[in-house]
Amino acid sequence: MPESVGGVPLHPLMVHGAVVFIVLSAIASIAWAFIPKLRPYRWWVLGLAGVALLSTLLAASAGETLEELVKETSLVEEHVELAEVLETFVWVLAASTFVAVAVDVRGERLGGARRAIAILATIGILVGGIGAVVMDVSAGHAGAKAVWDDVANAA
Repeated sequence: MPESVGGVPLHPLMVHGAVVFIVLSAIASIAWAFIPKLRPYRWWVLGLAGVALLSTLLAASAGETLEELVKETSLVEEHVELAEVLETFVWVLAASTFVAVAVDVRGERLGGARRAIAILATIGILVGGIGAVVMDVSAGHAGAKAVWDDVANAA
């Protein structure tokens, strides 16, 4: 993966896509899980979850590359730690959304376990979605502080 595009590090460019798709995926998955009228949109919800996960993984990869190039500070370390937690929540959201859609599409094959699996997937969507949005904001704020703190303090 390249380090930059036109002299701009790739990580901040990739992050903006992840930020948007994480929030969209969380909202869509939670709404889909709780509003039965949205069931026909399962493939859109699953697609958003996949794009959120992919964009998160690409942003993380670009971030690891950038981390090797910048000075290690406590602010950078805080951002990295929060971003790792964020990635975990996005995995939970995407996996739970996948399971929920699979249960919705092929749930009759599960017999009596269908309801229990659907409930667990819904809990995973809630935990993953809310956790991902909270960590998205937290990691983003920490990253912005790592970049701009010196500039703001110098002003």
